[in-house]
Amino acid sequence: MQQDKVTWIVRGKNMSRIYGGGENDQLPAARKLGSLLRPLVETGPHQPGEGLHTGAIAEAKGGLVLKGTVDGGATEMGAVDEVIVCTGQRHSP
Repeated sequence: MQQDKVTWIVRGKNMSRIYGGGENDQLPAARKLGSLLRPLVETGPHQPGEGLHTGAIAEAKGGLVLKGTVDGGATEMGAVDEVIVCTGQRHSP
């Protein structure tokens, strides 16, 4: 049986900032989300893809391919079965 794998792609490279301010975070929901998210990424089948600026999503054999840049260089990630987009996330340090 194949295990599901989640690849979490973020534009930034500072995962500490993504997880929030921990116990010092002023937003209770962000504090809780960060405390739940960090162990999932660090111990589970969730693999972070850091620094990807997605420019396009294309269909390919086996799924979807994300095309974009990392550090100014062209790159592709995939094939994936599904893309879930979360935008508008802002977090102050």
